[in-house]
Amino acid sequence: MKTSIETYRSTKIIFLAAALVTMSLADARTIWFVGDHHEQLTYDAMYCADQLMPNEESCPPRPEDWKGEIDLSKVGLGKFTLAHAKNAVRYPDDPVRELRWWNLPGLVRWTWRIAVDACGSSDRIIDVKNGLRCSSHYGPLQFLHAMEEKENVEPEVTRNKMSAWITFALDVAQNKSNSEGVAFINQDYCSYWLASDSAIAEFMVPEADEFPCVKKGDPWTLGTIFSFDCRFKISSCWTDSDEQIRRRAIGAVLHLIQDSHSQGHSARGGCCGTTKTTDLAKFECAPIERFFVYKGQDRDRHTAADKAPIAGSSCNKTTEIHGPVLAAAHVLRMLSENVNRNQIVDYLNNHVIKTHVEAGLSSSTIGFDLQ
Repeated sequence: MKTSIETYRSTKIIFLAAALVTMSLADARTIWFVGDHHEQLTYDAMYCADQLMPNEESCPPRPEDWKGEIDLSKVGLGKFTLAHAKNAVRYPDDPVRELRWWNLPGLVRWTWRIAVDACGSSDRIIDVKNGLRCSSHYGPLQFLHAMEEKENVEPEVTRNKMSAWITFALDVAQNKSNSEGVAFINQDYCSYWLASDSAIAEFMVPEADEFPCVKKGDPWTLGTIFSFDCRFKISSCWTDSDEQIRRRAIGAVLHLIQDSHSQGHSARGGCCGTTKTTDLAKFECAPIERFFVYKGQDRDRHTAADKAPIAGSSCNKTTEIHGPVLAAAHVLRMLSENVNRNQIVDYLNNHVIKTHVEAGLSSSTIGFDLQ
């Protein structure tokens, strides 16, 4: 007879295997245990930032044995290591840190809600009060992934939401104090967003008399949204340190840069109506031509677009649009120099998330229609 420990281990393995099989069969964005593309792009950017001069427009290849770091002492974060980057850049895919091998409840919970149930998106409204996991994958916070929630939205609307999110995340990362000496991440969340004219304010706080403005326990601060570490019970999560919160905000910016170059998120360079499925992972250094809506996309083509990225021909020449590694490297370099937030946002608006003059309305079907 098996001991209780052996039974637990066997059960854990069975559930884990089931979770991974479910993930492979379901409509879910590519995440770390099926591909570490975000992590590798971030490491490449870190190496590039370490070598980069302000006006350079190309990155050297990263040596396989490089174990460097970025000095973020000027923003009070010390050394930004590969381990920090790995944790930080996963934030938009796993905003409450459920996806870890040893966290079986979180792993199964995430897989069920995102991959199987699709957060119940077919029959109910999803917003921040339903949780960061669902609102960022199927709800109005899809701008974290350089995508749009709804069909037929003007491209500048989506782009403005992305820019506003970048602005907020950089404010968290740099954590400057207000006139009263209160650090940004410690300021009241609801007071800030209810008074804000930001393009994302209505999504960050749907209603003043609802969660997270009305809740048990301590009120949210501006750093709370980056702080959750949910292991066993989703209703009571650990919270990370201030430094971890700020690093995850940096990761959110880098992740958005990377997702904006995935053709299943934001189409560039003539993609994707006639693009072969095998070519969808090729990113182009060109303005965004269309933002996609995740719900309703063909699973296989979206998954193909999220495979290991390959630079397209437009990235082999000087262009105003920078690829995911070069763009992230410039952001990391500017943060290491504590450059004003507006300068970083302007750079990304003009060199990463810029839309084509003839960009089309958001869609889930153009190039990704269900087969």
